[in-house]
Amino acid sequence: MKKLILILSFIPFWFLQNVYGEDKEIWMFPPSSYIQGLDEVTELFSFTSDSLNIQNLEGLKEEDGLYPYFVCDSENFYICEGRKETRIALSSLQTDENLYQRYWDGDTREVAIMGGGYFATTRTNNSYYQKTIQRIEDARTFLLRDTPEDIDEELFDTTFILPQVISRISLSVPFLKEAVRGEEVVYDDDMLKYRWFYSFPSRARVAMYFVNDSSPMVEGAAGNGEGVSIDIDFHVPVDNVVVLNGFVDLERPHLYKRNARMKTVRVSGEGFDDFEYTFEDYVHFAQIDFPQEVKSVRLTVQDVYDGEKWDDMAISGLFVNPDILHTRNSGLALEYLEEAKGRYEAQ
Repeated sequence: MKKLILILSFIPFWFLQNVYGEDKEIWMFPPSSYIQGLDEVTELFSFTSDSLNIQNLEGLKEEDGLYPYFVCDSENFYICEGRKETRIALSSLQTDENLYQRYWDGDTREVAIMGGGYFATTRTNNSYYQKTIQRIEDARTFLLRDTPEDIDEELFDTTFILPQVISRISLSVPFLKEAVRGEEVVYDDDMLKYRWFYSFPSRARVAMYFVNDSSPMVEGAAGNGEGVSIDIDFHVPVDNVVVLNGFVDLERPHLYKRNARMKTVRVSGEGFDDFEYTFEDYVHFAQIDFPQEVKSVRLTVQDVYDGEKWDDMAISGLFVNPDILHTRNSGLALEYLEEAKGRYEAQ
């Protein structure tokens, strides 16, 4: 699989060209982005090296070439794992009583979490994907424990991780600590690590896995989180941060509304004036765009959505939009969209 990792300088200029006007939206996930082999994940990833490794989706030149897991336009999204396409109308998404967006996949109501260049779902197509997500969840557990030698060896040649562009975060208050079934749980910044796994054993079994984290980052101060500041440092200059706001646990969806989550934050960074950003109150990846690229930013919580049961404020993910080569609305995105449409219609 290492032959699929290409060098940034080889990417042609047509790759970046926008083929649609501002009223059109075509995007895919994962796009060409930073990616790291599972066998190299314990090594320091170089975001600035001249030989920067990029997962490069080059189009449909090779039958077994790389292929995105998800393609979306302004009307539908296509889940592209396996030889069968699944098409879901965006208009059919419904927000449930726990403020998660859901869609019907046959007789099953699945979760869809979108935004900021990301897509995650609870859908598992068959027993193969169910087994794979369990192995990937185990792999993350081993990586967090610094025991990568325990990872299932079958994953190493077929699995990649999207490396975290955020290098460090710090809160102005301590993390929440509490006893759960007799053991202390610290709701710290582990939710930053090892969340996105790209599996490509074959063209027929491509998938992008978002690993659920049952212990998000939670502030431990008195009150509901108003006034708390979050300092975020990045490995390289970026012009956005993507936030999975609130207590998002796919196995316990009721915890989103029961805990506090950010409503309005003041965004501060070197070289631009402070501005405010307001989160919509449902489970999604919210992208905050900066006026210019920065290597650090501060979010100061101005207002919160109060929790129905607890006033602890939670954040379940912090990322950067993975589309570093600007494939949104590109000719490449259109090519994959047209193939997804054609395969769906031919079924």
